[in-house]
Amino acid sequence: MLRSIRQECEKKPSGKGAVLNQNDIARMKQSTKIETADDKKQAAMKAQEERDIAMAKSNARKAKIQALDKERAAKIQPNDIEIGQRQKDMGILSKAQA
Repeated sequence: MLRSIRQECEKKPSGKGAVLNQNDIARMKQSTKIETADDKKQAAMKAQEERDIAMAKSNARKAKIQALDKERAAKIQPNDIEIGQRQKDMGILSKAQA
């Protein structure tokens, strides 16, 4: 087909002819690909599966980080301000219960 276009342009040099390279032709073919309803459904399902996998990885990573934070918080000794605040809270709580 490309050869026939070139031959036609060479026969009639009207200035309106165009020569396309292989990349242009491949790009045009790719953009004119016809998708059926099944193709679209499969693409949507595949995209959803990829999102689900990414979400599962993210949730696993989040749970791991939260567990590590709890471990770290349990190991750290409370400072004077935190101790005072706890004592104050416990005093208020005991008064409320009484």
